[in-house]
Amino acid sequence: MSWLGDDTPLGWAITLAYAIGAGVTLHAARGVREVGARRFVVLSGLALAALAVNKQLDLQTLVFRAGRSATFTLGLYEQRDRLHVIFPVLVGAVLVVVLVLLAITLRRHVRALATMLVGWALLAAFVVVRVALFSHLVRVLGWTWLESAWPALLELGAITLIAIGARRAR
Repeated sequence: MSWLGDDTPLGWAITLAYAIGAGVTLHAARGVREVGARRFVVLSGLALAALAVNKQLDLQTLVFRAGRSATFTLGLYEQRDRLHVIFPVLVGAVLVVVLVLLAITLRRHVRALATMLVGWALLAAFVVVRVALFSHLVRVLGWTWLESAWPALLELGAITLIAIGARRAR
């Protein structure tokens, strides 16, 4: 077992993609004239940089383990099958609300930032897939095809769209 979070060639490639995406996005922000749009592009670049670091630190596993400990402490471990369904749905609902609020907040800039917003929506879908994989909901639903390379392709596609969208926002 590695001390790194995703110590595989694909994991390192995705980490590199996040770092490159962050660099491209932050560089592109310099050319964005509108203050609100520029702020979103800068925050997106910083978020991609943080996700590059997290790809190897694997902080979501720490959160997952803390959640498992909390279910023991609170006496909810027997309800884990129900929680395995509820948690991914809850995460998905929160991410949809965040994306809608983001689109509303950026409504004056939505044309310029549309590609980036689609990228963030794909990244949110990737997060929900990862949560479903962690909670074994994928196996309960019989969606074992999500255990293949599809999540990685979704993640790489999202990073690419965010970076391309940042370049187009200029």
